[in-house]
Amino acid sequence: MLDAGDVLRLSVPSKSFFLGEYLALEGGRTLLAATLPRFELRVLPGSGAVRGVEAGSPAGRLITAHIGIFGSVDVEFFDPHAGVGGWGASAAQFLMCYEALERIGENSAHEQAAGIDLERLLSVYVDVAWDGHGYAPSGADIIAQIEGGIVEFTKADRTVRKHGWPFDDLEFFFVPTGNTSPDFYGGERQGSDFSNEAPVKLSRLGVPHLFRECRHQGRQLGCRKDRRAGSIQKLLGTFTLQIR
Repeated sequence: MLDAGDVLRLSVPSKSFFLGEYLALEGGRTLLAATLPRFELRVLPGSGAVRGVEAGSPAGRLITAHIGIFGSVDVEFFDPHAGVGGWGASAAQFLMCYEALERIGENSAHEQAAGIDLERLLSVYVDVAWDGHGYAPSGADIIAQIEGGIVEFTKADRTVRKHGWPFDDLEFFFVPTGNTSPDFYGGERQGSDFSNEAPVKLSRLGVPHLFRECRHQGRQLGCRKDRRAGSIQKLLGTFTLQIR
């Protein structure tokens, strides 16, 4: 539990799909990027106040299901996109509330030592995010926000691969247009091979792997190559879930 005066601050990156956003719902392979700016959640001792999280959202339902713990704290969510959709706000809320629950709950010492059980995390997410109709959520956005950088995820066999940005002379930006596009499957059906290393089965990932130090680089859209650092890859590699 949190003591008086304690403040738990969590943050995760924005996410964008490069390929396979809809194919992921059928268990197929998808490619995502985790970028700036970052979502933030603050948890402090209180009386159960929740700001910035809708009651009917996955995070809101998680809070309601564990009101015995969340009833003794106040929760406030900060969205750097000011409510503009598509950047992973809902998944970010759930991920940070889930981790806050793990850290202040009865088994917090054990969970912190063992790391996040990704299978359990995805199972809980489906429970609170899906009503049983249509496709269940893939959880790809959550995986990207935990892993950081460029992430390849296949729901069907529960594998995740990390990738670096291979083009030193190219930059990329995500710019919201306010226009939606028809559903599409990207390049997933074209047999592209993104792998550059052996897949890693989703399992407990240690805390040092997840919580790397990363300073906020400002309210950028996407990422920009930092010539002093050498390439965009250094920035991408540190966009993970952080707790302080």
